[in-house]
Amino acid sequence: MFGYVLPYIPNLRVFENEIYKATYCGLCKQLKKEFGFLCRLSLSYDMVFLTFFLIFYLDEKMQFEKKICKLHPFKKRLVLKESTSLKKTANIGTILFNYKLKDNVKDSKHIKKMLSFIFFILFRKSHKKAKKNEQEIEKIIFNFIKNQNQAEKERKKSLDFYSHPTAKCLGKIFKTISKTKKDEENLYRTGYMLGKYIYLMDALDDLEKDKKNNNFNPFLEEDKTKKEIIKSFNDILNFSIAQLAESFEEIFANKNADILRNVIYFGMKSQKQKLIKNFHKIKDSVL
Repeated sequence: MFGYVLPYIPNLRVFENEIYKATYCGLCKQLKKEFGFLCRLSLSYDMVFLTFFLIFYLDEKMQFEKKICKLHPFKKRLVLKESTSLKKTANIGTILFNYKLKDNVKDSKHIKKMLSFIFFILFRKSHKKAKKNEQEIEKIIFNFIKNQNQAEKERKKSLDFYSHPTAKCLGKIFKTISKTKKDEENLYRTGYMLGKYIYLMDALDDLEKDKKNNNFNPFLEEDKTKKEIIKSFNDILNFSIAQLAESFEEIFANKNADILRNVIYFGMKSQKQKLIKNFHKIKDSVL
């Protein structure tokens, strides 16, 4: 699970890139410590974005140490030390990954279905621990899955309709961290637009595979040409990123959160363009 919410590396300053990598490693180690080695499979760039968001919003001091990583055993790497933000993100990521595996069991076939089921069983203990740590967020995600499944049973609806449950889920999760009443609306809108972006990016990325496997995909419900799909996708994502940026700046006005700004203003747009470029390569006959 690599995700779609990551920085545009060429625009990161050297020390920011080092901090980003150290935070990625810190989250990886936190997942292992809290939930075991296998839970590292839930690590994604989207979760790293959430970690940074929590750190900057909660004004948490970032502390680093050098540690050996099994994937890079010959040199110690800079790693973000354990923190409230890392723990919270690890819990949320584990809960989401559990439901992702459950969804894979339902939608996949043959070997992938079997592997997803095995991992789902293996992750049950981790999920139980994570939902105990984050009971409110577990309820939000549980209701989201139910609402998303219900929405996807409807036919010939809009992209906004299908992306709403995911967007609402992320909006509610972001809202839970609010320190003031004033921040609640902007945090909800930030999460909502982020959720819409992630849902539609994932949907376009999976379109060819979903068509082949006869799985649901919102873009296949609109009966559009490739050109029309790209236009609607691009329009909605440009709007979502703009709205996300606006609410983000309301929260982080005059705050040094340049890594997050890089992701929002450059990284997300870069990933969007990369996905559109790949989508152009799909044969029209597939649709």
